[in-house]
Amino acid sequence: MEIDKKISSSEIPEAGEPSEKPSPVKDLDKDLDKDLKKDLEKKLKKDLKKVFKKDLDKNLKNIFALYFAALFILIGFIFFTYVTDRKNIITNPNNPRLAASSPNVRRGTVYDANKKILAESVKTYGGYVRSYPFGANFSHLIGAVQKQRSGVETKYNFELQTLEWSILNRLWGVASGSELLADNVVLTIDADFQNFAAEALGEKFGAVVCIEPKTGKILALAGYPNYDPNLIVENWEYLSSDEERSPLVNRASKGLYAPGSVFKIVDALQIIRSIPNYAEIYYECKGEETFDELTIKCFNKTAHGRVNLADAFRVSCNTYFATAALSLDNAALKKTAEELLFNKALDYPLEYSQSSFTLGAKSGLHETIQSAIGQGKTLATPLHMALITSAIANGGILMKPYILDYIETPSGFIKQKSIPKM
Repeated sequence: MEIDKKISSSEIPEAGEPSEKPSPVKDLDKDLDKDLKKDLEKKLKKDLKKVFKKDLDKNLKNIFALYFAALFILIGFIFFTYVTDRKNIITNPNNPRLAASSPNVRRGTVYDANKKILAESVKTYGGYVRSYPFGANFSHLIGAVQKQRSGVETKYNFELQTLEWSILNRLWGVASGSELLADNVVLTIDADFQNFAAEALGEKFGAVVCIEPKTGKILALAGYPNYDPNLIVENWEYLSSDEERSPLVNRASKGLYAPGSVFKIVDALQIIRSIPNYAEIYYECKGEETFDELTIKCFNKTAHGRVNLADAFRVSCNTYFATAALSLDNAALKKTAEELLFNKALDYPLEYSQSSFTLGAKSGLHETIQSAIGQGKTLATPLHMALITSAIANGGILMKPYILDYIETPSGFIKQKSIPKM
């Protein structure tokens, strides 16, 4: 047939080939799918970017808010500490700048109650040098600017470096190049009393404390061994390593010792409180008494004979107070001791150690008896014992001990005047 003849061999599909050509509609669908997918991906990326940016902005805001809050709190704390506690920071013995001072500011002078110079700054070519006219006699009380950070030099370091009308003085000093003078410290100490106490001690290990009972003024506070503050730098290696003599220790306020017969003041008070007819009770002192193999002797084994509390207190009869201790309640005696500031803080401006009285309900016979005569585990500072005796001299009223009389500006104006307090 004609039709069959017209079909060429090229139009006959070969084996394995599709019998039909690809549809244009299907290709269009594929292109649309690709475009839609791209649009969706773009939109999704855009939306995710917005979300992430929004969360990131929010997180950054929170982080910065916390950062500024912390910074504000830190600044506030530093400012508060500076305003409320700057004196303690400046006078802290661990402050490495304690010995530092401005080269054109002369550190204030320390005077005794009669305006005798106890410490002053002397100008030299290299600046100012601290001088201590009375040397070792005042070493523990005054302290030193270098090395030994204690005593008046440390406690009143802030005042001794404070300028009158500070800002104006500094401006004037810069403009004129003149010397700037810091405030002076005037103590309650009497230099004559102090020197007498130091000389009386001589080379005996111990301390002397002198207090005015009606006011609480410290008039003298001396101890031995001591050191010369003028030579503290040169002798520091020796002074700081001498454990046998410990010359740097202020024995008057930091040395802890068995109080001995001074503790009978505490015993006497407790006897008066707990035994109504104490004045009518007598004891026969034979010079020594044995309590369960513990023998207590009076001084030089002196037999005081028939004594009551007043007699025994006057002659310091050890056997009377040892015997009386057996009729006292240990817990009550400890309470009385604590009322007299054993195991308590002393309201004293310079360095001190806390006295201790450990007698209690579980204490044995030997400890009870030894404690009654100021021995055993009982420890006290000379300063504390001086306070107790001054309270007796002042009719039973204990005054707050103080050593600073007043602060004086270079122009003579008096400030920070101390007032006696109970």
